[in-house]
Amino acid sequence: KGLSLEPGLRLEPSMVSGNRVLPVRPTEPRIGYSELNWDLSPRGRLSYQVFRDVLTVYVAGGHYAQAPSSGDLSPVFGSPVLKSAKAWQLISGVSIVPSRDVSLVIEGFASRQSRLAVRAASPTPALASLLESNGEGRAVGLKLSLRASLGKGVDGTANYTFMEADRSQPGQRWRAFDLDQPHTLRAAFRWQLPSRLSL
Repeated sequence: KGLSLEPGLRLEPSMVSGNRVLPVRPTEPRIGYSELNWDLSPRGRLSYQVFRDVLTVYVAGGHYAQAPSSGDLSPVFGSPVLKSAKAWQLISGVSIVPSRDVSLVIEGFASRQSRLAVRAASPTPALASLLESNGEGRAVGLKLSLRASLGKGVDGTANYTFMEADRSQPGQRWRAFDLDQPHTLRAAFRWQLPSRLSL
């Protein structure tokens, strides 16, 4: 039995640059831009080993940042002044390992995002301002992960995730995320050839 705490602090510098602030115009010079961002992200994990290596419960969380995609920074189809998206994430789970051949992990998670790139609310947005960094997001879900060794060099893993993701922006209600996938199931098998058959 044992209680362990793993604090962390991550400094993430990122450089965003582009060769145009405004769409192409033959009468104007080609003006570029660059921006250096420093994101400080605290993170941590607290775990408690209930019964040796068989049963462990844990909770972890942290702050994350992601630079805008290059397509969203386009002065024609997006905006070159978008900010990095921010998110707080929390995960709590139970790890069950009855034997070295079988393990089961049950996790619940939640996240809250801010400064997401969304279409400007105005029907006629200003030049190079089709997107704005004022979107918000949230997600909650449950994940089950099973790993098993089937013998004779065959291993298998299966993961099932149930998740609900929503989006919103100023003046609007929460709505289901366009790319929301409530149910996801993945399975994989690996067969390791005997050493005498290996190439």
